[in-house]
Amino acid sequence: MKLQHLVVMAMFTISAASHTQLLLQPDQFGRPLRLHDFWTGGWEPAITLYTDKHQILLIGDPGLDAGFSEYEKTGVYTAYLWTYYTDDYYCRTTRIPAGHENDPKWIAACRSAHYRVREVTVNTAAKKAKVIWDCMMDWDANPINGVILQSSESKEWVPFGKGTPFWIAIHRITTMLPNLR
Repeated sequence: MKLQHLVVMAMFTISAASHTQLLLQPDQFGRPLRLHDFWTGGWEPAITLYTDKHQILLIGDPGLDAGFSEYEKTGVYTAYLWTYYTDDYYCRTTRIPAGHENDPKWIAACRSAHYRVREVTVNTAAKKAKVIWDCMMDWDANPINGVILQSSESKEWVPFGKGTPFWIAIHRITTMLPNLR
């Protein structure tokens, strides 16, 4: 794992343990307006990449700039993909293992999951992506310990997919990058 990833994970852990406003600044309904910039430590406006009645996927604007120089050289970029969940639908349908659908521990964890952040590396030339790390968070942006911290995406390179909110967001980020300069 690259040193940069370890530093960002440490910053995230320290920030998440402290308070919501260290990671995101929500509106009165909980939707993130500004996101913590893991590259600079500052704040960035949230750009909506995908929305449906259960979730909103976002990225911070300067986060695109931070990955641009590597993208120009190699076609590879890293981004922080944020999700705001309006209800527990996606957690209950994608994060609970088979056989545990009615387990009160899993149901309670899903009810408390309102935010998610994933560090994603995308290789546009190979048309593949991988999730470096993934964390579900409660209303106060504290990591939800234990039961749902496992990633539903592979930590290995995965060919570009179609149709899911994750892949729609990755496609939108990828199409935004050439227009930065």
